[in-house]
Amino acid sequence: MGSSVKNIGGQLHSALTAFFFLFVLGASSAIAEESSPDSENASEIAELLKKNLGEKLEIKEAISPVKHYILLKPGQSADMRKARYLFMSKELGLSVKGFKAPIDIGVVCGSDKKIISVFVVQQKDAPKYFARVEKSSLLKNWQGVKSGDPVPDAVSGATFSSKAINGGVQAVLKKLDECRFFERQ
Repeated sequence: MGSSVKNIGGQLHSALTAFFFLFVLGASSAIAEESSPDSENASEIAELLKKNLGEKLEIKEAISPVKHYILLKPGQSADMRKARYLFMSKELGLSVKGFKAPIDIGVVCGSDKKIISVFVVQQKDAPKYFARVEKSSLLKNWQGVKSGDPVPDAVSGATFSSKAINGGVQAVLKKLDECRFFERQ
């Protein structure tokens, strides 16, 4: 009887040791997944954010559970309750097809899951129609929206492009829901 208790104790010790190392390695790899984006990419992202949010932000790239960027004000601590997150449709593997060409959508969300800003990262859609989208309030109408909320109306005269943007934003939000992004933060 004594040897079987000793054997079970040894197995339990081995299992706990293995769990400990997996946990530590898993935690350290999750920490290592956050980094600064390469300088060329960072400057492009910084310009987009300054143009669309009106402020300079520190950018940290992260890949877990999906590729995203953590946006902090200069000197702001990495308190995730106050952080903002940038997701780009193309980097999430989402295809957003406009009238004639793909559109890459940027979505900035707060830790409260609400959209702070939606903007176009890159597009090669029909200029005539896309100009109507840019002049409209479509992108601003996404501010404050959460997953499951009603979608802003499409822009008359640029239906394909505006529906593509709306579909792209919805696809980003769906991807975040599927991976339970905000539940992990």
